[in-house]
Amino acid sequence: MNDENIQDWYEYHTKKLNEMPQDFLKESVEYLKNIFIKEGSAQSILDAYNKDNEKWWVESHFYWGMSIRNSLREGGFLDDKLPDKNWDDYYIPVVELAEQTKCSFKWEEE
Repeated sequence: MNDENIQDWYEYHTKKLNEMPQDFLKESVEYLKNIFIKEGSAQSILDAYNKDNEKWWVESHFYWGMSIRNSLREGGFLDDKLPDKNWDDYYIPVVELAEQTKCSFKWEEE
């Protein structure tokens, strides 16, 4: 993945984050924070983020990425409440917000 692709993904994820209904976004971030605290499951995500904060999510989309998306669904945060009806397009910036990493996405709070 080159720098141009990274910028494209950054812009895409920023756009997706800002398309989400604000209440749904805030609630899903809080839900993930609680899951991460309760299960202690965030360390592998933080390790990946600290290794490469631009592409941390690429290698794990089908590993813990799937687990996170399924956990959100199990918590009542269903895909049909998202503009594109698919967590695949939204979970990455939500994870960054939940992890309280130096989130690279511009969240336009209302």
